[in-house]
Parts: sequence; C-alpha cells; structure tokens
Amino acid sequence: METKKAIAAFLTSRQARNLRPKTVVFYRWGLSYLPQDLVLPSTIEDLELVMAQANKHLMSESAHDLWRVLRIFHKWLARRYHLWCEPGRHPLHPHPMQEIDAPIRPPRLPKTHTTEQISRLLKHGCRSRRDRLMVLLPLDNGIRLGELAAISKDDISPDTMRIQGKRGIREVPLSKELLHDLLLEGTAHHPWISFRRSRQVLTEAGVRLAYERIFDRADVHGGPHTLRHTFAYRYIMNGGDVFTLQRILGHRRVSTTEIYVTMQTRDLVEQHRRFSPAQEFITAEWRLL
Repeated sequence: METKKAIAAFLTSRQARNLRPKTVVFYRWGLSYLPQDLVLPSTIEDLELVMAQANKHLMSESAHDLWRVLRIFHKWLARRYHLWCEPGRHPLHPHPMQEIDAPIRPPRLPKTHTTEQISRLLKHGCRSRRDRLMVLLPLDNGIRLGELAAISKDDISPDTMRIQGKRGIREVPLSKELLHDLLLEGTAHHPWISFRRSRQVLTEAGVRLAYERIFDRADVHGGPHTLRHTFAYRYIMNGGDVFTLQRILGHRRVSTTEIYVTMQTRDLVEQHRRFSPAQEFITAEWRLL
C-alpha cells in the first residue's frame, strides 16, 4: 500500500469522526516521519528504523507522541484494510506497532496552581465577572479551553452542562453559584463576549487571549490547562475517587487520570517528612547507635 494514500485515507477518516482540528494536525505531524516516497513501511524492523531516525531529533515526550501516532495509524490500517493478517480472517488487533515498546520517557507530573496564585488570579487578573468565570469554571470541573469556548447556554441544566469534548459530548457537573453567574453573562445564548468589539461572541482564539491577559495581569505563569490540572489534583486530595474524576475530565483511560493519584502520593511523602512525630526523637546520638 502506498504511504501517501494510506495517510490521506487515515486523515480523512479522522476528519469524518469530527475530531478537533488540532488532533488532526497532531496526527499529520507524526505521520510526516514516515518515508513519503516509498511503499508503506509494514514490518517491525522498518518501523523501528523510522522511529530510531526520528528520535535522533526529538525530545523524549515527542518521541513518545510519535510512537502513539504510529500505533493508532497502524491499528486503523489493520481494521480498515485487514493488513497483516491471514487471508479470510478478521484482524483482532494484529499490526507491527503492537510489537514495538513505547520509548522511555522520564515521568512528568502536571503543574498546578497554589492557593496564593489562584487568589492573585481572582484579585489582580480578573476585571469582570466574565474573567472570574473563566478562572473558576476550570477549577470547578476541569473543563478544557476549547470546551469552555464552545459553551452554549442552551446546554446548561440546573446541575450540569453538556459540552463538546475531545471524544464527543459529555455531561459535567456545575456548581450552583457558577451556574447563576454563567446564565447572567454574555448574550442569550453565549456567555463569552468581547468588551472591546461591540459585544461580539468570542472565538476560541479570543477566549485564549482573554486568559493570557488574566494571567499576565496577575503575574502568574500557566493557563487554563493548569487550572484543569489544579482541579483534578485537589479533587483527589479532597477525597474524590479516580473513576468519577475520569468521567468528569473526559479521559478515555483511567491510567491517564491516575497521574493525579501519583501527585497525591508525592505530597503525602513531603508532608510526612515535615510532620512525622518521630523526627523530634531521631537525634544524632540515636543515629550513631
């Protein structure tokens, strides 16, 4: 099968699923590392060579992203065209990328905001109810920037709101205080409007710019996705379980959500080192015994 035709068919299928444009661009980036002037690499050795050559120029996170893209692409090819399977048999999941282990990458925990930083965002970064809602909504349910920008008042109910996420529509909980303010903000259908351009509805780019201004005024490094991480981390720290958090965040796999449990364990260790009662009895004299 020709590489260019296979890539074009795959990207068309992603667009047909109505995936976010950024996701399609991400796939296109990863597939650009395949040799474009040859027949599709179809053996484990061919694909390992592709990854080995690309990894010379990629950081560990990007190398892992490339592996993910190639894995998704070849799984799709196996389903769509029944490649790499015996004649007359439907492939359950056989494809060469399944035999290639993920590149090693150092663990990287998400960054979160402190209580002091959140207070600065609300006190110094926000100049309107709209700004405060933009800060508090991700802290209330971990909504992504693109999901927040696409909110319609028609999708808001007394306890939840329906949002268009990366993997389709889902319901997320909404605090009553924010529900009240959200319904008062903006137009009859859209909460996010521009104060500088005759109250036009903000695009996703406009919402992103509003966040940049909020964070700049507060002199806080981060953005809406850091607020999302802060929600998830504090949800676990406050006693929430990982499975409901997975549904709220819209994660496909619970393993993605479990990173926040890891963060909790890290903080437990730090707290233990600070407050363990044994510390006052572990003197230099006792350590020498």
